[in-house]
Amino acid sequence: MDWLAFSGLVISGVVGCTEFGTFLLVYPVIYRLSDRTCIEIQQKLSRRRNLVLSLPSALIPILLVGDALRFTENSWANRAAWGAVFCFSVALAVLIWWHKPITKTIAGWNPGVLPPDWKPIQTRWHITQGVKGFLQFVGFVLFCFSVAVRPPI
Repeated sequence: MDWLAFSGLVISGVVGCTEFGTFLLVYPVIYRLSDRTCIEIQQKLSRRRNLVLSLPSALIPILLVGDALRFTENSWANRAAWGAVFCFSVALAVLIWWHKPITKTIAGWNPGVLPPDWKPIQTRWHITQGVKGFLQFVGFVLFCFSVAVRPPI
């Protein structure tokens, strides 16, 4: 395994598993808290996510395209690599066009005085988080499959 495949596996694994795991395990617990505490924690987690995962989320499609372009013949490994590129690219589009604007809206809220329509906005945020996390996890699984079945380069 070369550095491009290794870095693609590590970075896509960290991002994909973190995002999907957070969606499945962390946010259901947070939503059971009081409204004020729920929004405070969601704001803090979103700030931390933006600091830690924004750059890797943007780099993954570039790394995976670089890896996928090295294939010279059509194979299962090639198809899985391009499927991973597709999943991470769509997840990045969801992040930029839907998730980030909702996150910015929630970041501007005062947890003590929530707007009247806060619950539907939070639900939309949760849906986009789930779609993004699921796509990143599927992309990671596809890239793992691609690395596992490819012939040595």
